[in-house]
Amino acid sequence: MFAYVADEDWTERRELQRQGIEVAKADGRHLGRPRVEYPDNWEDCYERWKSGVISAKEAMTLTGLKKDSFYRLTKKYELQMKDAEEEKL
Repeated sequence: MFAYVADEDWTERRELQRQGIEVAKADGRHLGRPRVEYPDNWEDCYERWKSGVISAKEAMTLTGLKKDSFYRLTKKYELQMKDAEEEKL
């Protein structure tokens, strides 16, 4: 008996959640964790880090990024630079 009630409650909550997500998508609202954007001083810090003027740790402090975010943005930035370079050719 309790299992049936619990299952019905779970099913109802899942349906309401699904409806809420559909409404949010229809309104154009963003769902999920916000993306980390490039900081305003990204290019300057990136160039200084790549040339060896500052360490990665200093670059992270200056940009206000955590380690994983810094390296993720670095990888993304380098891919964008590579793609832009290939388009020029």
